[in-house]
Amino acid sequence: MGDKAGSSTTESKSKAVYDFYEVDYKIYQEMHDLRMTTTVKAHTDKMRRLLAALLSTKDSPEVKKSVEATAEYYFIKGCPRDLQLELRLRRIGRELTVYNIFQMAEEFDQICHYQPDVDETGTTESDPSAQSSVLATRDNKRLQPLTASERQWLRENNGCFKCRKLGHISHECTRGLKNPKGPRRGSRQ
Repeated sequence: MGDKAGSSTTESKSKAVYDFYEVDYKIYQEMHDLRMTTTVKAHTDKMRRLLAALLSTKDSPEVKKSVEATAEYYFIKGCPRDLQLELRLRRIGRELTVYNIFQMAEEFDQICHYQPDVDETGTTESDPSAQSSVLATRDNKRLQPLTASERQWLRENNGCFKCRKLGHISHECTRGLKNPKGPRRGSRQ
């Protein structure tokens, strides 16, 4: 009689462990497949929710750190290529948490207004339904005028007022984007 009770306890424990790992696997798979299809903020919020779901089941600090590193990798991988580059460059030689990465991505987006990546066919890499809004932005190369706070942030971070990328200033810009205010008076087109 004791054997039956012991075996049912063992079966219920193994089922609970299996269910636990299956839930983890599904969340990891969702992280792996996550790509920015609308805005950086939506992408960040989704990754924060997935990360919170995974961390809620972890006790060990080492395991939590590993989960955060995995989330950071998948988050950056799911960002548009230009934002990926900026985030990776900013991480060099710095001890940043995944939450710092989320915050940096949102700050960069406030300045650069990142759009989902578009493949050769003109559709986003992960969401064909977002095609029209992405193409409209892609065809219209003019960026919105900078606000005073955006200009200040770009100045402090060696950013370009023309293309909104970091690492060079406007007169060094090779991207050739149009000035949002149009040509200057007296200049030729």
